[in-house]
Amino acid sequence: MIPLAVRLAEHRRLAILRCLADLPAEERERLLILALLALLPQGAGNVSLLRDLTADAGAPILRDKVLAHGAWLADHGLAGAGRDQSGVDTLAVTERGAEVAEGRRAWPGVAPVANLDWLCSRLASLAMAASRPQVEADVSFLVGAGLLDASATDTMLVLTSRGADVAAGREVVPGVRKPSYGAALRAGALAARSILER
Repeated sequence: MIPLAVRLAEHRRLAILRCLADLPAEERERLLILALLALLPQGAGNVSLLRDLTADAGAPILRDKVLAHGAWLADHGLAGAGRDQSGVDTLAVTERGAEVAEGRRAWPGVAPVANLDWLCSRLASLAMAASRPQVEADVSFLVGAGLLDASATDTMLVLTSRGADVAAGREVVPGVRKPSYGAALRAGALAARSILER
């Protein structure tokens, strides 16, 4: 018989992954781009570098999508898009974009910063309240399993591609509860809707 504390931790870990996976992918990608820009020298970088940094975070974004997100962020005054003298596409975070990346300001179309406080609040809203040390331990487990990345930015947790697969039930990882059949179907429907809305 599996101890109750172990079973609860498995459920919390799945809930953490689901909380992140339920945020629209495009909104998570925009936040990641802003957060990465905010960390770069002078808040600016070229599109290829940003593509590589998103891959390093375990949540790769194709170059064309980085460009599309950059245009969206520029339209909303969160970043500036341009080209350098050699014709390389660049992005630079604005002050407003830095505020969004740090979680000091919310912006429609950009995911909230997923940090420990946000996770504790989301878990409480799901009637799965947990202490901060429990959530920290769960996050450490998920980072160690390659399901979350905490090294890409100073302010947020990034759901990796593998983490999204576990949240959707496409992969099973010991220590994380497998989603129910109904939850897996809902996750698939959300993913399909996200793809169709592009």
